[in-house]
Amino acid sequence: MKWSISSKIIDEAHQLVNDERIIKLVPDETETVWRSEVVDDKTYKVILDGTGKEEDVCQCDVWEKKGYCRHTVATELFLRELDMTRVFKFNNELKRFPETADEDALMTVLMEEFKQDILGEPDETIEAPQLSPLNIVVEVQNEGTQYYQTDFSNIFYLRLKIGYHRQYYVSDLSEFFNCLENHGLYTLPNRERETIWLSPVTFSKATYEFLSQLAQSYMFDREKHMKSLHTPDSRHLKQRYYLNREQIQTLLTYHEDTPFELQWLIDNESVHFNRQQPSNFLTISKQNQKIIFKFNPNIHWFKHYGIVAINQEVYQVGLTKQDFQAMSALYNQIVEHQFELEIDIDQAKELIMNFGYLFRKIQPEINFAEIVNIQQEKLVTELIADLTQQTLQVELIHHYGTQVAYRPHQLTISDEDPIILRDVTTEIKRERWMNRLHFSYENNHYSQKFPSVTEAVHFIKKLTHSLPHGWQWTFKDKLAGLDEHELNGELELNRGTTNRYLTINFNIEDVESQEVDRILEAIVNRETYYQLSDGRIVDVSNVLPEEQEELVQHLYQQNGEVKSGDKIPIYQTLRFASELQDQADFQRFYDEIIHYNDYIDVDLAGLKTTLSHYQLEAVKWLKALSRYQLGGLLADEMGLGKTVQTIGYVLDAWNSNQKLKCLIITPASVLYNWKHEFNRFAPKIPVTVIDGSIEERETLRENAGNIMLTSYQSYRNDQEAYKDDFFDVLILDEAQAIKNERTLLYQSVAKQKAGMRIGLSGTPLENNLSEFWAMMRIILPGLLPDAKTFQNLSTSDIRQLTAPFVLRRTKQDVQLDLPDKEVSDRYASLDAKQKNIYLAYLEDIKNKMDQASQLSNIQMDLLAGITRLRQICCHPQLIDSDYSGTSGKFEYFKETLDRALDAGKSVLVFSQFTSMLDIIGNYLEDQSIAYYKITGQTKKQVRQEQVTAFNRQERQVFLISLRAGGVGLNLTGADTVFLYDLWWNPAVEEQAIGRAHRIGQTNDVRVYRFITEGTIEQRIAELQEEKRILFDEVFTEGESGINQSLSLEDLQQIIGIKN
Repeated sequence: MKWSISSKIIDEAHQLVNDERIIKLVPDETETVWRSEVVDDKTYKVILDGTGKEEDVCQCDVWEKKGYCRHTVATELFLRELDMTRVFKFNNELKRFPETADEDALMTVLMEEFKQDILGEPDETIEAPQLSPLNIVVEVQNEGTQYYQTDFSNIFYLRLKIGYHRQYYVSDLSEFFNCLENHGLYTLPNRERETIWLSPVTFSKATYEFLSQLAQSYMFDREKHMKSLHTPDSRHLKQRYYLNREQIQTLLTYHEDTPFELQWLIDNESVHFNRQQPSNFLTISKQNQKIIFKFNPNIHWFKHYGIVAINQEVYQVGLTKQDFQAMSALYNQIVEHQFELEIDIDQAKELIMNFGYLFRKIQPEINFAEIVNIQQEKLVTELIADLTQQTLQVELIHHYGTQVAYRPHQLTISDEDPIILRDVTTEIKRERWMNRLHFSYENNHYSQKFPSVTEAVHFIKKLTHSLPHGWQWTFKDKLAGLDEHELNGELELNRGTTNRYLTINFNIEDVESQEVDRILEAIVNRETYYQLSDGRIVDVSNVLPEEQEELVQHLYQQNGEVKSGDKIPIYQTLRFASELQDQADFQRFYDEIIHYNDYIDVDLAGLKTTLSHYQLEAVKWLKALSRYQLGGLLADEMGLGKTVQTIGYVLDAWNSNQKLKCLIITPASVLYNWKHEFNRFAPKIPVTVIDGSIEERETLRENAGNIMLTSYQSYRNDQEAYKDDFFDVLILDEAQAIKNERTLLYQSVAKQKAGMRIGLSGTPLENNLSEFWAMMRIILPGLLPDAKTFQNLSTSDIRQLTAPFVLRRTKQDVQLDLPDKEVSDRYASLDAKQKNIYLAYLEDIKNKMDQASQLSNIQMDLLAGITRLRQICCHPQLIDSDYSGTSGKFEYFKETLDRALDAGKSVLVFSQFTSMLDIIGNYLEDQSIAYYKITGQTKKQVRQEQVTAFNRQERQVFLISLRAGGVGLNLTGADTVFLYDLWWNPAVEEQAIGRAHRIGQTNDVRVYRFITEGTIEQRIAELQEEKRILFDEVFTEGESGINQSLSLEDLQQIIGIKN
């Protein structure tokens, strides 16, 4: 055995041997090899080299890769168990094997010559074939391998003898069956070299049908054999057809009057098939105080075929392979005691109890009653199940009438009790079945933990319906009433301390209040079952009506959790109006928002114009929204008077509260038009225009009244002055002007503190839906689900969500708000030593590019070179562990990181190179800075534990591999993101940033991309903006996904080569 074979392969091979998976082992002296068959996930043919060179062969994939596998090792280990070696010259037992004679010469008559004979033009060199009935002998013989096989694993093979007066062995079954199939000529291997025509007239009808079926089976099995081993057959194999259990069972059905002769040989001695059951396997007698079990020594066992041979008689018995295995263990003791066991009465009881059922399967008429009082009962296996949260515990008990066995060999009986004939084989088989179901055995019971109670219950139900005959379930208290416990719940909405929120309460009958939230969590996770603290398992799939359950799911998506007593934004309930109409506080809100014309009155005293009907409607709509501190988009077409409608709303609010603070931001071109309109329609409202130089605007703000007008440009420049101010009303004219959420202006307006936000736009869909979303993000943050969910909404769903907050006569679309995010690039320069290394590698790449005419010829080498350049930019240690210099980027990174940590920031550091994360980690350890780290090797549980701890602010730094942690993590505890190296696809970077800048984030997020100036990194950053489409084509699947449309010129631009 090769010394380099892993211990894992050897352990797996031992298991195959222990499980008796070596079903065939034959020495082939002609080829000096051992041929075996090993049963694993399928049956594999193995050739074991018998010369000592260990040039073994197997069909499996592992052997194809490594040149060895568990099947070849198992074959060698099996030989060792027989006290033999793989090398033939060291095995004295081989001399007992049948000698192999010289191979006979074979003559083939072609079909064309046969046709000539039929046409009356015989070839003079070929004697006319015999046409009289041919005698056939079918010989079935065991391998005779008792010298190197154990555990009753003998196998049978078939040989054919044919002839007229004398029969000769068919030396090549393949040739014979081919001739039979084609009605061809076959030459007997006798001295006369007789020629036989293998046609239906040559045999009896029954014989020909038998041979034809045998030929089909043989050719099918031989084709598999040749494809798998790719080796020439020895003479022995050409003569033999190894039979399986089904084929032996078929041969046993043939009667003695069969038209061909069927011979059975065991160890070269003739035997006969007896259709009765054996009566001479075992005799039991009593002598004094001893019980004598006398076994017949003339017995052969064939576990692969379900037969035994006793005194030259073959019997078909009802033993399974497991039964044979059990008998094998006992038979070793029988042989050691010369086939006679003399034991006391207690030992006899034990023997009969555990093996009596096997004895009776072999010899049904065996009489135990003269020795002991026996009772034969049907085996019923009971599973007693209990469930505690996610852990299913099962106690397995074997019942024989009134007697019980918990494990094999654990049943004890008194002198008065009758002896139970135990089916120990089936007991063990059923316990192994439990192991195959992934149960573990400990403390006298089986257990298995499931991800949830629902999965555990579904497993139980599925198993209940699939239990085989002879099993039964018994459920303990917690599971006994599984489908009987039903819960009914109801939802209540109550007005909160402000109109903007409603308090949501859930009442579930017969459940403690502290468990309600956990049941809600189960509903959110779409669980079917939940286990209460008192042990009851309840169905939670129908606790709430379907519509209310949908509301719970929606609230969870919007707010990240749902608990009884939570305050929820009132607008989140609008889409469920029909289901909540019996809730008084909700109904009031719904009526005022939807039917505002009937419920809202306005005070327009001092308005110097008469509003039209639709204009008055707009004022009432805005006032209805303001009652609940909700924003709205007045999206009337241009020319319909959005300005005067807005002034009307401000006037109504000012009439009821003259301390009203209102900020109106407009394009600079219409700033003073707004002042003019106020003076025209509502002159009694004092309005201040904030415009001019920085000093002038500051003076105007200090002396302004509560109603202020300013331009977007001025507001952007004065954002620091406004950031701490709170305005009761914030009005954005031409709101589409701030449709770009990346701008400083947008971010400033988004952070502006305000109670009521109004957007005005005649073209809310000027270019696309994202612009409309940008406006709604400012006007009413949180109204809509996240972008991914929004994309799956139908137009009717979108209309239902937005209609109360958009006053327009056409449909509208929106998206969700997120905290502010600022991304900036930080440039570093190469260190002198680092630069020399970089330039050397770059020159090498350029030389390769100069020699290439097409991208496809060098694409892999080129990408490898580009990756090297990127690693050098990060730190030369990534390509040379002995590098002792510094890295310009790394030094800049350390400075920036130190400043961020001193400012109390929580930082995520992403890199695609795990070795770079190691370097950063070493630096943090030197600085005594605790950190977390996730790479592709981090286990899922550890990942989540680290994420949870980081979000609790237990450490300030999290190092993350870009590919391993770029998706699937919620790290809203971070407010700073460092992208140490650039990724080809900007979308991957956005995913990484999204770990912190996502739903649930309450802080602004700053993102720093570190770029080495004048290098490939700067080229990549520029092309991400200048040629984004090009980069998408190239790197859609990562670095290996090159698109052939990328020209050599494009790659030259990436690495900085100019034509």
